[in-house]
Amino acid sequence: MSWVAWRQQRLLLLSVLGVVVVAAGVMTYFRLDANAYLATNCGGQADCSGPAMDGFRDRYSGYTMFLRLAMLALPALVGMFAGGPLFARDFEQRTHVLSLTQSVGRTRWWATKLLVGGVPVVVMMLALGLVAIWAAEPMNVIQGVRLRTPSFETQGLVIGAYTLFGLTVGASAGLLFRSTLAAMALSVVLYVVALVAVGAQREHYLPPETVTTAVIPQGTTPYGPGSSGRASSDENIPEDSWRLAENYFDQHGNQVTMPMRCLFGEVVAADCPQLTGPITEVTSYHPGIRFWAFQSIESGIFAVLGAVVLALGWWRLRRRVL
Repeated sequence: MSWVAWRQQRLLLLSVLGVVVVAAGVMTYFRLDANAYLATNCGGQADCSGPAMDGFRDRYSGYTMFLRLAMLALPALVGMFAGGPLFARDFEQRTHVLSLTQSVGRTRWWATKLLVGGVPVVVMMLALGLVAIWAAEPMNVIQGVRLRTPSFETQGLVIGAYTLFGLTVGASAGLLFRSTLAAMALSVVLYVVALVAVGAQREHYLPPETVTTAVIPQGTTPYGPGSSGRASSDENIPEDSWRLAENYFDQHGNQVTMPMRCLFGEVVAADCPQLTGPITEVTSYHPGIRFWAFQSIESGIFAVLGAVVLALGWWRLRRRVL
């Protein structure tokens, strides 16, 4: 049974391997090229600024945009082409009849095809996600905060988890509908829906950190030119942090609305009645060191979703006439 499954899936597996190798090669080339640029023009990433940094952005912005689009699409495409035909093609071509009449039970047939045709795909895409982290390191300065969309979804452990989910949806849909086209279409649709829905909850994975800053300190006159007394919270928040919200509170602990014009420049009391005393700013954020924790949490979510979808497909397989 394993040999038959390999014969059926070998072209797809070799194609995915080729895509992964090419993508990893491209990312490696751009990492080396970016490091060479930084060493030649800046003396290192930390020292790059001014015209040299502008040139760096112009040189690699197009590549980073294309890479993000490719890494967002690859798990959906690989999951679609690997999972959609996995069982549906057997039903369409009636080859499942031969397999199930050779002393092979339904569960073994189902599990073997998933192991041979699915596990290698997920492992290869997981490896590509890890390569993407390594390759993107010199360009993090122009890719933005790694915890935020789209940087988060285009590197790391989640690439394998997204692929796993897309593949399980396609495979289970093939068992339900017995149509390759329907299974592939459903795989893409549910991948996009799950990616957006889970991503919208990412900021709630862990409680955020907070920093409190005096915007209008005690004893400061709140009105007049240069009198805002505004302090910055930037020095207390790591540069690679994901800022969630900035809220303002008066001296009584009541939240107030604070237009930017009330914090900078010349204002009058009639324009900013909320400036009647000390004002504090509370900034909530997730520090960049939570990247791997968030990656693990989101990967776990998609793994659980994939397991639920697989269980649904297996349940349907056990109860239908083949």
